[in-house]
Amino acid sequence: MIIGIILFPSTALFIKNPSLSPYHVLIYTFTLIEICYNRNEISKVLVKNNLCFPLCCIASCFFFTAVANTGFSSKGFYYEGRAFINEFSILIFSKLVGYKINSNVLTKRLYPITLGICIFVLIEVLTANVPYWLINNAFPLNSGFYNLAEPINASESWRTRAFFTTAHPTALGTLLMVLFLYYLPYYNKNVILNSKLVFLLVSLFIAVLLCGSRTSLLCIIFGICLYIIFKMGIVFKIVAIGIIIFSFTTVVNVFIDNFKYSKGSSLDFRKNQLIFSISTIQQNPIFGNGSDYFSHKLLGDESRVTDSSGNDYGGMESVIFKLLIGRGFIGLFFYYLLFLWIFIILFKNRNRYQEIEGSYILVASGILFLSLSGYIANSFCFIFTFIGLQLGILENKQNPPLISENTEVSSKDKVNS
Repeated sequence: MIIGIILFPSTALFIKNPSLSPYHVLIYTFTLIEICYNRNEISKVLVKNNLCFPLCCIASCFFFTAVANTGFSSKGFYYEGRAFINEFSILIFSKLVGYKINSNVLTKRLYPITLGICIFVLIEVLTANVPYWLINNAFPLNSGFYNLAEPINASESWRTRAFFTTAHPTALGTLLMVLFLYYLPYYNKNVILNSKLVFLLVSLFIAVLLCGSRTSLLCIIFGICLYIIFKMGIVFKIVAIGIIIFSFTTVVNVFIDNFKYSKGSSLDFRKNQLIFSISTIQQNPIFGNGSDYFSHKLLGDESRVTDSSGNDYGGMESVIFKLLIGRGFIGLFFYYLLFLWIFIILFKNRNRYQEIEGSYILVASGILFLSLSGYIANSFCFIFTFIGLQLGILENKQNPPLISENTEVSSKDKVNS
């Protein structure tokens, strides 16, 4: 499943309306198979660590959002049910995969794939996005951000841009960020030679620079700082926190001075987006306007949102705006509650099991990324996949499956991974 999500671009479509891509086929097929054949295991991995509670709260939000906007119509339940599956089935079934698989085997087998992605990014930059153009043109329809009628070059005068098989450089940055933070804690774990691991981390960092995703770079730096702080003793923690606060204050001031007057995502622009989001749900502030409202009524076939007066609100990338519009204040609350819930679970167990020692930094950096750049090109699927894996690995250590932990991965697990 992990490799499948990486290989198939979410913007490559078989059918436009309702949209059906290889990504959707993969998720729905895997969901159906697991429900049919592994119902008991799904129940087990959901109930353990109480992950069931925040997910049930979110599912309830989807249900009441449908009722509040369309009554008990099948259309409303269709859109909300599909939205829930698209977002959270990845988290659920990644946890199932993490529970059933040997984490060390997974880490080793992902190494050449990750290195291959870094090499691919370099090739794409050197060839002006030709691989991206060829891959997406292999499918009959495309819902990406670029016109593929002729070869493209997404790089700008001040930064390079690469896609891999994603729909947007920011989505590629998300994948690279997640892989970097997944591998970072494996230093000195006797799973991968330290020299090979350092080479991989450097390659990932360079790939992030080449893909041009500033949010991903910021989240990597944030994750590294968070990891270092919690690895130190109490005295060093206090000193480190003081230095970081001082440094970040200086950096943020410079950032705000430049951000304030930029043409794109300025502070005023973000404020206007927030005001627009709240005004859009003034009739349904609690449960929002439905999961389809943003994509079908605000965006439509466009890439930017405009109001009735023609004011431009951009893509409204932050997940905060989309959650407010789609599921209201209660949906926004329970979404962040889920991440807080997972963070606490992984943080509490970080010193008990070395396989999930740094998993909390992935959660913290993941929610920071979603808050800043949102769901651009389904970038959330990479974050949810690896968070789910970490939760599954934890569950495996706390409640081992019937097979031995040292048993090689079965052929079924290999297909899932």
